Amino acid sequence: MIHFLHGFLGTKNEWNIKENIPNVYNHGLYDLVLNPHARQALAHSITLPATFIGYSMGGRFWPSFLLSHHILPEKIILISAHYGLQNLEQRKNRKNFEQQILQKLAHSATSEFLHFWNNLPLFAFDQHKDTLPNESRQTLIDTFEKMQLSLMDNVLDWLKNLGPRVHFIYGKYDKTYANLAQHLKSLGIKTYEIEGGHRLIGNPKLNTLLSHILELPHLFGVH
Repeated sequence: MIHFLHGFLGTKNEWNIKENIPNVYNHGLYDLVLNPHARQALAHSITLPATFIGYSMGGRFWPSFLLSHHILPEKIILISAHYGLQNLEQRKNRKNFEQQILQKLAHSATSEFLHFWNNLPLFAFDQHKDTLPNESRQTLIDTFEKMQLSLMDNVLDWLKNLGPRVHFIYGKYDKTYANLAQHLKSLGIKTYEIEGGHRLIGNPKLNTLLSHILELPHLFGVH
C-alpha cells in the first residue's frame, strides 16, 4: 500500500496520480487532521507493508499518525517536511509567526491572504498560489492551528531509528529544508536534492524521483 498526503492549502489532486493504480491511496489532509474517525478508519484499513508519502504539512502529519497507531512503515518519504523544532526558543519564535498566520487567515480577504502567503521567504523561489482550496476558512484555520510546528513533537530520533526506511526530499533553493537535509544526512538518512524551491508537488523531477523510489514508472499523469 502507498499513501499520499498533500500540504496545507493544497488538494490531493495536485499529485496528478493516475487513476486505478492498485494499492495507491491519495488522502485529503483536512479531514485526517480534524476528524478522529477518519484517522481511526485509515489506521484500521492499512495493511503492511505500507509506504507513506507526505509533502510539507502532510509530511509532518505522517510521523505522529504512525507513532500513535504503532504502524511501522516500509518507507516514509518526506518532501519539504519538518521533523520538529529543537528547543524552547525555536518554539517561541515559531509560535509568534504562527499566530500571525492565523490572524491573517481569520481576518484577511482571500487576495490579501494569498499575497501575504506567497511572499513568505519560504516560497521565494516558487510559483505563486492564486487560489485557496475549496474548504471553509474555518477548516483551514482549524487545520493550521492543530498542526502548528511549535506544538509538534520532534521526531528526529524516530526517523534515525527507521534509518534506511526514510527518504527526505527537498528543493535546491529551499534553504531551510536544505539545512534540515544536511543534518539528516549526517545521521545516515537518505536525502535527495531536486531543482526547485519549497513547492515541489507537480515538479516533474519529483515525479521521476518518486517513481524510481517506489519502483512504479507509470505512477503519475502528464500535466
